[in-house]
Amino acid sequence: MLSPHEFAVLLLVNHEDGAESREFNRVDMAALIEHHLVTLERRGPNHCYAHVTLQGYLFLKAAAHVRANRRRATCAVR
Repeated sequence: MLSPHEFAVLLLVNHEDGAESREFNRVDMAALIEHHLVTLERRGPNHCYAHVTLQGYLFLKAAAHVRANRRRATCAVR
């Protein structure tokens, strides 16, 4: 089960506008990665992209929180 914070981060990663400047909590991201809901793709030493996995997308769809078809956002993990 996801905590409210983890669920919120999953929503932000899936959100279609302006998630580029968001900084996500490392613990929340680690939990989402552990549950196979999000993956990280590094692009440079200080940048990575968070991607909602198919499993994460289906989770959001089941919870009626899917927005558009966008499944990726830029993140800075701290």
